[in-house]
Amino acid sequence: MILTIGLLSFSMITKGQWNQVSGFSNDLLHATHFTDTNTGYIACDRGMIIKTQNGGLSWDTVQTLFNFSWFLDIHFPSTNTGYACGGTAFGPHKNVVVKTTNAGLSWDSLTANDFGGYGFSTLFFVNDSIGFIAGDTVIKTTDGGSSFSPIAISPDISDYRSIHFPSDSIGYIAGFIFTGNKNIAQIQKYDFLLVVQVI
Repeated sequence: MILTIGLLSFSMITKGQWNQVSGFSNDLLHATHFTDTNTGYIACDRGMIIKTQNGGLSWDTVQTLFNFSWFLDIHFPSTNTGYACGGTAFGPHKNVVVKTTNAGLSWDSLTANDFGGYGFSTLFFVNDSIGFIAGDTVIKTTDGGSSFSPIAISPDISDYRSIHFPSDSIGYIAGFIFTGNKNIAQIQKYDFLLVVQVI
C-alpha cells in the first residue's frame, strides 16, 4: 500500500504539462526571459520584443528601430534593466545590442555594426552594468553598455551560441569551431582573467 502511494505521488510530481498560452503571428520567437512568474519577454524577428505582465495570457509588442534585424537572446539582470542582442546578414544592422531601463517600455540602441560578423547570438549580464555579448566575437561591458571591449579567447570559436555566469566571477561560453565540413562543439570557461577549454 505504501509503495503504491509513493509511486503515484512520484508520477504526479514528475508529469508536467505544457499549455499554449497565446498564439503569435508569423514572427519567429528566439528567446525568453521572465523576471517573475507574471512578467516575461520574448526576443523576436523584425526587431520586435514582446512582453507579458500576466503570465502569458496577453502580450504587448515593442518595435525597436531595427526592423530588419532579429533578436536572438534577451536577459534581465534586474526587474527594470534588460538587454537583447541579435543582427542580420541581410539588413543594414549586422550586429545589434539594445537596452531598456524601464522594464521594456522602450529600448535604446547600444551598438550596431561596431563589430564584425553577422549578429550576436547570446548575452548574459551578471548585474545591471557588467555583461558579455557573443556571436562571431565576444565583447564585454562594465558600464551598462556605454562602451564595449572585445575579449580574445583562444582557441577562437567561429560561432558562440551560449554564455552563462553562475556566479559573478565564473562564466561559461559554448559554441562551434568550423573546421572543413565538420562542426566541433567546444565549451570554454571564462573567469574574467583566464579562459580554459573544458571539453
